[in-house]
Amino acid sequence: MVNRLHGKPIQVKKAWVAYYKDTHQNKAIIWVSEAFTSSQGKKQTEIMMEKILKGKSPFYNFQEKEISHTLIYFFSGLGKNHAVFYKNKLVFWITANHQTIDKIINYYLNL
Repeated sequence: MVNRLHGKPIQVKKAWVAYYKDTHQNKAIIWVSEAFTSSQGKKQTEIMMEKILKGKSPFYNFQEKEISHTLIYFFSGLGKNHAVFYKNKLVFWITANHQTIDKIINYYLNL
């Protein structure tokens, strides 16, 4: 799924996608890829954000925030809120509504 989304193979150890929905109909999708090294995870995150910022994309309202010593890229688009960050070897892209995105980010930052 990750390779299909990017339209080409991505150099990752493994990847997975999680779909969440709570009793209040809040939904989220969490894309996670595991890089072979922490520096590779950082580089993949930086390249992804650079391409999104420079290319034609449906995303807007970009912000960078540091939370728990982790740089997180926040933006909007496609009717949802998005957050992208890496933690060690893991690269996260979280898509959720504004009611749940902060809770989900905090969960993954505290793993």
